[in-house]
Amino acid sequence: IEDVLRELGVLPERIARVPNGVDLAAFAGPRRPAQACADAPRIGMMAILAARKGFDLAVDALPSLLARHPRAKLVVAGEGMEREAILARARERGVAHALELVGLVEGEAKSAFLRSLDVFLSAARNEGFSNANLEALAAGCPAVMTAVGGNVEMVEEGPDGNGLLVPPEDAGAIARALLALLA
Repeated sequence: IEDVLRELGVLPERIARVPNGVDLAAFAGPRRPAQACADAPRIGMMAILAARKGFDLAVDALPSLLARHPRAKLVVAGEGMEREAILARARERGVAHALELVGLVEGEAKSAFLRSLDVFLSAARNEGFSNANLEALAAGCPAVMTAVGGNVEMVEEGPDGNGLLVPPEDAGAIARALLALLA
């Protein structure tokens, strides 16, 4: 949004950046045990089921993930117009058994969902400053996010970081990043 305002001629000193906030206490709590991750990792996404959110890329990354973690699951929280397209793509790729669409999660169920994940994935093609992504990080989920929009501001890579950034539109990079975080 800041870039658009500048392109429209708004002077930089007239632009104030106010990031989204998350109640950290609402997402605090015990996380999934490490042994459960090793046995059957849970990769989660939480977003409106829309093409711009990159669910097709996540499904395309699943075969590589399943080659190393045969009991892995991609668990998707959300509702939207792309539900059937996501399921069809998973069937076409032979990974429908590893996909779970849980519908909309809200309130304490959202916190519990995020704390049950081993890795959070945002494969978005474009993104503002997503509350869902912030909530996942607040729940302590290491994250793989595409390097678009506000994602580049939230993910800190490196040994003390909270996740990895990958290029948009790259299912192979998503798979490699997920595998790196699950290693």
